[in-house]
Amino acid sequence: MDKRRLLPPLLTYCVDNFGLAIVYPIFTPLFLEGSKALFPADITYFQRTLLLGLLIASFPLAQLFGAPIFGSLSDRVGRRKIFLVTLIGGTAGYLMTAFGIHLGKLLPLWGGRALSGLFAGNLTLSLAVASDAGKEIATRRRYFGYMGVGAGLSFILAIIVGSTLSGPISQYSFHPDLPFFLAAAFAITAWMAIFFFYREREHAPDKDFFRSGLTNLVSAIKNPIARPVYFAFFLFMLAWATSLQFLSAYLIKTFNASHTTITITFIGIGLAWALANFAINPILSRYLHAQKIFLIGALGLSLALFASLIPQPPALFLIHFIVASFFAGLAWTNSFASISISSSAHQQGSRLGFAQSIGACAMAIGPIAGGILLGIDIRILYISNSIAALLAGLLLFKKST
Repeated sequence: MDKRRLLPPLLTYCVDNFGLAIVYPIFTPLFLEGSKALFPADITYFQRTLLLGLLIASFPLAQLFGAPIFGSLSDRVGRRKIFLVTLIGGTAGYLMTAFGIHLGKLLPLWGGRALSGLFAGNLTLSLAVASDAGKEIATRRRYFGYMGVGAGLSFILAIIVGSTLSGPISQYSFHPDLPFFLAAAFAITAWMAIFFFYREREHAPDKDFFRSGLTNLVSAIKNPIARPVYFAFFLFMLAWATSLQFLSAYLIKTFNASHTTITITFIGIGLAWALANFAINPILSRYLHAQKIFLIGALGLSLALFASLIPQPPALFLIHFIVASFFAGLAWTNSFASISISSSAHQQGSRLGFAQSIGACAMAIGPIAGGILLGIDIRILYISNSIAALLAGLLLFKKST
């Protein structure tokens, strides 16, 4: 496959990551700061954190169902058709979220995030396209690295846009709904790129889609090579995604951090993620199997999260967390590479979709538990995340030995 044909799916992948990350500088102030909150003043802090966790969880809960369905369906009818459908659904979700914020109503806000999550299956499609393009293992791992770089850069853009257009960094009368209208515009742009520029081989329709999709998922669980990676990936996502989702709340509660400090922190996280995939992962891939790099990433993440809990100045905490992002970037890319390598060509969409669903499950459980722990003692949350990352690394270490 021509590398240029990867650009529309890569753009789509970046748009989805943009829509996922845009919530970090917006939702926490909306829920926790009295001047911007969606609730009356008599709502307690514990209740706010619990509702924040439930809102964050609505996206991955919906993705839990959408990712494997769209991934398996794309193996049957083609990536392009499913791209076009999911981008339309994602656009509708962004618009509903924007109107929910604009009107100050929780129901459309939750509905919009759930709809966006349901149609976030095109994250899986983009990874499947990268897998389709890389017939050789080395090429496939390199393409997954491109996706990781795109994720880091789109994360940075989302944080800058979300902070500038919704927070006190801006000196203009912007409203926090504006970034979601912008995300909808980006999704429409990605739809046009797929429609006009992305072509693939023809797929014969599969009338027995649901049975064959279920068969692929069952075989994925039974696969002795992929199964430990799936479990390790769940623990890794539980550790990293939950840490990231509640970082703003941690900075506000522990260090009384300003909006500008939170923004700079997230930009550093995105840069570290992109650097890991752009500069370090290609070098490690020459000498180590994808699972070994995942092992390094998970153990490094565990140590960095634990180090961030040691009483320290804010600057040192931020350094530890940015280091954690670096190792998380290595682990994320190589977890998907490991699953892709262990799957046949006609199983890429379903297997990667199943992995995305596992990640979504972790991203749904984490915010709900985190919302409860945040109201009690947020340090318990980060200790648990460090242990989860350690267990992910030990699981693969046991397999490799």
